[in-house]
Amino acid sequence: MLDAVQIVAGSDHKVNNDMALVSARVFSVEETERYAGSRGDPARMVSNFAGVGGADDSRNDIVIRGNSPLGVVYRVEGVDIPNPNHFAISGTSGGPTSMLNNKLMANSDFFTGAFPAEYGNSTSGIFDLKLRAGNNEKREWTAQFGVLGAELMAEGPFKKGKSASYLFMYRYSTLGMFQAAGIDVGTNALPQYQDLSFKMNFPFKKGGNLALWGIGGNSGIDILISDQKDTSEIDLYGQNDRDQYFSTGMAIGGLTYTKPLNEKTFVKTTLGGSYERQSTKHDLIYRHVNPANGEFVQDSILSNYMGYQFNTSKFTSSTYLNKKVWKKGCSENWVQC
Repeated sequence: MLDAVQIVAGSDHKVNNDMALVSARVFSVEETERYAGSRGDPARMVSNFAGVGGADDSRNDIVIRGNSPLGVVYRVEGVDIPNPNHFAISGTSGGPTSMLNNKLMANSDFFTGAFPAEYGNSTSGIFDLKLRAGNNEKREWTAQFGVLGAELMAEGPFKKGKSASYLFMYRYSTLGMFQAAGIDVGTNALPQYQDLSFKMNFPFKKGGNLALWGIGGNSGIDILISDQKDTSEIDLYGQNDRDQYFSTGMAIGGLTYTKPLNEKTFVKTTLGGSYERQSTKHDLIYRHVNPANGEFVQDSILSNYMGYQFNTSKFTSSTYLNKKVWKKGCSENWVQC
């Protein structure tokens, strides 16, 4: 004999944060794939929402209700992170290619205003991103090759029959692979980047859970005018009097421990760290044309004509206590009142 089961339809647009009443929307992995022009990137996907627009197609900076893209804050597992894009300029929030892979994300929140009290340092919008746990029942592998890169993903249980699981994703730029293979794509100034994301989940007895997670990547591009010999050769992506070197890197990682105290209360503690690097260098080239064969002849190079390197690191610790109570007059779902 079984008791009666009542199935009630829920809203697909209810955000994860119970304190978000307006100007918030949840998005799923499927949405990042379905929206036209999103390229699997959350930032490009939300540019389809009302009040949100993109700067241009070459970058994923977003303008929310006329506010500057510099005011957008990214959070992963409750921790503020640096710019999560390849070829990112320090202090900005956008870039040509995102390090965030939609295949690793769980349902996440996007805020365009009226931020709950737990959020800060934002004057435009907030991405509150969650990483999903790997399949704890069977091992799975995924491989994908596309314009944005070649990807490999693996997930599954550490040991069959146990609940602990892992999830790893690695991506390498397709154009970088073409250059390594000697394939001519019209220019030697090819962007090269790679990124790695992972989450390892360790559930405990009595409902506790420990998660180890991280996201990191490197990117770089070299525009070498000094390699040119033919005077008709013009590089459209750089200046014709200098070699240019540009590289960036970003890494974040953390430990998240969640412990339920009773049916209505849980404690969530996160320890995280982040690192960001940006390096730019220009070498000024002096050269002339050889009248005998019409080719460039290099005279000298003024190394470090212009250059700088920016590094920043941060350690974060946060504890969140969530106590849900039921009071008359609240909505029909469990909320913080």
